Amino acid sequence: MVTGLSIYIAGSTCIPPVRRILMHILLFALFAIGQADEARLRKMLGSDFDRARILTVQGDRVFTVNLKGLKTQALATFPKAKRFRGLDRPWWSLDAREVIVSHGGKAYIMDSDGKNKREAVPGETAYGASFWQDPNTGERCIVYKTVNGKHWFNKHKGVGTTWLYRPKSGKKTKLADFPFDGGLSPDGSHLADAYG
Repeated sequence: MVTGLSIYIAGSTCIPPVRRILMHILLFALFAIGQADEARLRKMLGSDFDRARILTVQGDRVFTVNLKGLKTQALATFPKAKRFRGLDRPWWSLDAREVIVSHGGKAYIMDSDGKNKREAVPGETAYGASFWQDPNTGERCIVYKTVNGKHWFNKHKGVGTTWLYRPKSGKKTKLADFPFDGGLSPDGSHLADAYG
């Protein structure tokens, strides 16, 4: 079963957020129940179908699925890890040229073909990493949390934080005293958490 599904449709940054969220949910459901055939996907995505690619995780691998023909391309394989230290959901850059994914407490960026893999936040513990583009400067930043796993239980209350990292300057800014992992809204005003 695929997990951590993320869709990219070339040239589609204008797709309304609600439609994009619904597409994610429907695609994930179709893949999860084994009903993701090309005809069904083409009907659901309409004119976006030919450009759509899915970025996902299965086991210890990150890969893409080109919806046209359902062809897969493995981008990277990571070592097996204990629960909560394995692969988090991957995330596209806005231009889909790069991918960010977290594994074992480190965040990694790689080209969309799997080449040029490197640590995204050098020397830091990073889970649930995602890209965020500053609307004021255009700088591509990284949002990440410092813990993964059971932080939502009361006994772990107050453990973990959420940070914004600016690669150009190396500057880090604490965003929250809670480990959010759903990304930062385009305008920078809201953090999201994704669980269950």
